[in-house]
Amino acid sequence: MHNDLSNRTIAALDLGSNSFHLLIASVNYGAINKLHRERHLLRLRGEGENYIISEEKISEAISVIAKFKVVCEQFSARIYAVATSAIRDSCNREEFVARIEKETGVRVNIITGEEEAELSLLSLKYSFPNLPEKYLLFDLGGGSTEFIFVENAQIIKKFSLQIGAVRFANKYCNSEGNIINKDEFISVLKKLLYDVKLFLDKQNIYECFGMGGTISATANLIERNINKKALKFDELKGRTFILSELLLLKEIVDTASTLNEKKKISGLVETRADIISAGIQILEVFFNELSITKISFAGSGLREGIIMNSLKTI
Repeated sequence: MHNDLSNRTIAALDLGSNSFHLLIASVNYGAINKLHRERHLLRLRGEGENYIISEEKISEAISVIAKFKVVCEQFSARIYAVATSAIRDSCNREEFVARIEKETGVRVNIITGEEEAELSLLSLKYSFPNLPEKYLLFDLGGGSTEFIFVENAQIIKKFSLQIGAVRFANKYCNSEGNIINKDEFISVLKKLLYDVKLFLDKQNIYECFGMGGTISATANLIERNINKKALKFDELKGRTFILSELLLLKEIVDTASTLNEKKKISGLVETRADIISAGIQILEVFFNELSITKISFAGSGLREGIIMNSLKTI
């Protein structure tokens, strides 16, 4: 068993709602050494609830995964690919993954929201070996958010909700990335959060960790624009932000009324300019509805969870 866990190179492919991510790492007895990472914006999620991933997007996905596979082969990495909300929710998901496997040889596992939550927790445990006795973790993605409540290292409750920056931006933002119906946006979000709020109100949870693209972007933007610190991604791990800092950032983003103006905000990746307002508004509601005092950035994501989980199957 120990021989199987030493000196393995693993590639985690996270096929998300906003982007496809690749992380290649060597793993030696559970220790992860990251060798290569890249990201490709894809935006697979369609309009409405009953959508089909277009032929154009399928072809683009095949092209991206084929390129990822070439990189994986250069590292002699074993590939583990998972698909989340955008693919999971599509009407042609089975056709999509079948085409991927046929044309690239990469087998994609469409995971449930609960499985996604468990991988997120594995990632957090990798990132923070010494976690508090009781805490909340949420993974805010492009199409869904997973909430995990943990006590004494055991999951006591999991929720997977249809809350995501891309999902809400598609529905409530205009072409400049501005929210056009804020009242409905907040009302729908509160209804989706009702069961989470009901559960959380009965708990005494003071520690909250967040992961996902919106969280990493927000933590970075607050450091750059509010605290005036330019940090590398790895330096953001463990950074916390509070509601007042988020609201100051929201003012900056709201003042930038066009996409071009948003793209000029220090530290904002251009491909996130059209969804950043939706993401920040979601986080504001999380703070208020769930009585969160601060959010600590996990510094890791689903990809690290995929790698840690893969060790169980080697």
